[in-house]
Amino acid sequence: MAPQLFSKPVSVFVGMGFPRDIVSVAEAYELLNGWPGSRSPTFTAALCVCQSALVGD
Repeated sequence: MAPQLFSKPVSVFVGMGFPRDIVSVAEAYELLNGWPGSRSPTFTAALCVCQSALVGD
């Protein structure tokens, strides 16, 4: 299956404020799934949308 790329990279600040460019749904899912701490409803929705996209929904 071809990677599902975003039209433009999404920059997310991680660690001590270092930017990380996310270029695909798989990268977004990986980042969100490994994110430490509590998860808001918005966070959980984003994770679910990424997971759905990865399985083709």
